[in-house]
Amino acid sequence: MTASLLLALVLFPAQQAPPVRPSETVDLPGGPAYGQLSVAAGGDFSGVVGRHDHRNIGRCGVYVSPAGGRGLGFGPPVRIDGDTTDSVSTLVGDSLQVAGEGVYGAWIDRRDQDPGAYGQESELYLARSADAGATWMPEQQLEKGIPTGTGYALDFRFAADDFGTPAASDDKLHLAVLAGDPAASLQGLWYLSSRDGGATWLPPRPIAAAATQELQMAVDGPHVHLAWMEWRGIVPEVFYQRSDDGGATWLPQPLALTPGSLLVMSGALALAADGPVVAAAWTERLPNSFYAPALWARVSADGGRHWGPPKMVGNYPAGSAMVRDPDLSVRRGTVAVAWADNRAMIGNDYFQAFVAASADHGQNWFESAISAGEGRSPHFA
Repeated sequence: MTASLLLALVLFPAQQAPPVRPSETVDLPGGPAYGQLSVAAGGDFSGVVGRHDHRNIGRCGVYVSPAGGRGLGFGPPVRIDGDTTDSVSTLVGDSLQVAGEGVYGAWIDRRDQDPGAYGQESELYLARSADAGATWMPEQQLEKGIPTGTGYALDFRFAADDFGTPAASDDKLHLAVLAGDPAASLQGLWYLSSRDGGATWLPPRPIAAAATQELQMAVDGPHVHLAWMEWRGIVPEVFYQRSDDGGATWLPQPLALTPGSLLVMSGALALAADGPVVAAAWTERLPNSFYAPALWARVSADGGRHWGPPKMVGNYPAGSAMVRDPDLSVRRGTVAVAWADNRAMIGNDYFQAFVAASADHGQNWFESAISAGEGRSPHFA
């Protein structure tokens, strides 16, 4: 569901549901697809990237299923990785990016790990097409901040910008990666960028030495915004960092968005930006609630320089209902946050999806339901 549609549900409730196309199978026959999928569209290309498990016929790997710009007429899936070991691959929601004629797929896999070292020695890879997905160049192994062949890439976020030109050689690519090396007691956040559509990459830039999870990135032209969680003692805190020159320079120190809180819940963080408005959302339990996280948000009206106070969002009974799966969108100064909660059946695994919008930089929020029945994991696009 697109961000514009979700905002319309908040501001102008729809009178009639739009027609829905029949679903279409886009993966390979003869074996399962599993794990995270990523969908992207731009110009004359739209596609889905996913992990397909075809070990019995030697076709286990990362595939892109391409279609025209309107998502009609999917062609045969195209394999974009070069792994021959049937290793476990990790995709994220923004693994597939489109910028003009450039199409890019990024993933993590463990093809080089030692036997018995499950979860370690994983590396970050990129495949790219300069002709809207018609042909693909060989994969690249990217630096992850930890020397290649040691440690692991844990998670990443990916964005591409064509700067108004169709040629892939002009695309700016942004990658933020959480990586670590247990042998060196090291885990942190690094930022990578390419100014020529992935042909060459600048060295990884360290952003945070203690970042551990819930990485998020929002890119708006030259403005790059990052948010993540760090464990401080027994609780996580949310931190923010930004660059206003395409990743060349950053704030001297990250900004803590939840300073001093002992109630932040790991597992839920969202970030979005458009022009001067930047928003972050997370879940945090109330002091007398053991495990019923509420939704909180902070908004900046000046590009992340200053932030308004944290605000609890939603009309659920805070401290009783459980909130999960927050997502954010910012468009033309309006901030929208979507989530799922179990207010209708507190204490049960029955969730409904909601969205709330704020046109005054997070001071006031107006909520609408976006699922008539059960609904989970709402996302903007």
